[in-house]
Amino acid sequence: RRAETGFELKSVSLLKKCILNEICTANGLANG
Repeated sequence: RRAETGFELKSVSLLKKCILNEICTANGLANG
């Protein structure tokens, strides 16, 4: 179970990074 939890945490962190990257990219495009 610990391994699964660790994997889930990694997946969530990666997902957050992807979302943040999309937001940063959207802001960059909006800012020109």
